[in-house]
Amino acid sequence: MPHHPESDADAAHLASLGHKGELNRNFSPLSMLGLAFAILNSWTALAASLSLALPSGGPTSVLWGLITAGVCNLCLAVSLAEFLSAYPTAGGQYHWVAVISWKRWVPVLSWITGWINVSGWIALVSSGGLLGSQLIVGVISLMNPTYESQR
Repeated sequence: MPHHPESDADAAHLASLGHKGELNRNFSPLSMLGLAFAILNSWTALAASLSLALPSGGPTSVLWGLITAGVCNLCLAVSLAEFLSAYPTAGGQYHWVAVISWKRWVPVLSWITGWINVSGWIALVSSGGLLGSQLIVGVISLMNPTYESQR
């Protein structure tokens, strides 16, 4: 593996934070894009949620919803990248809150941030099950036109 001078600076920065770098950084930009695409499942979620979005607001709401969500996600990614570049830890948001908030409020704010994150994970898993079941019912309805879904 070739030696990069910036890896020495990264190791020194991690050491100043009390951590030791143990993982090799061997992802290319293309592999990172593929990993993000696989983890986010954006196109699967979009395809499954069209059955809700099209009747609710039509193609215009889908288009502007995608644009709005894309811009908001980019803003979120840039702000999180800024924190990550300043405080590179695996703790994520609750750790960043602990670093930047008032010392008196660190336990409460970190706890709230952690639970908001866990709630998001629960909602993500729930929506995955909902969208998956909608796809299954859609395929059944396509293959059997007389099928009528029940509660």
